[in-house]
Amino acid sequence: MAEGFNKHFLRLPFPAFGYITPLLELSRKVVKAGHRASLATSESLLNDRRSRKMMTLQDETTIHFVRLDDGVQHVFDEQLTAEVL
Repeated sequence: MAEGFNKHFLRLPFPAFGYITPLLELSRKVVKAGHRASLATSESLLNDRRSRKMMTLQDETTIHFVRLDDGVQHVFDEQLTAEVL
């Protein structure tokens, strides 16, 4: 794709657990197609994704994350993590 035609997609998801994951996957596909992607969400949700290893190092370098301070202290609770059988 020509450099001048690249688009920049900004996502502003509803700040809940089930809304971030699909938009993160969509952001990966947008980047793979040659565009730029930004995802704006609360810092606590981004920290949660990071602690659950739902974001890769490649995500951190290819997707621009806009961290919105929500004042919530992140506490990782392994009991809330789904166990894959």
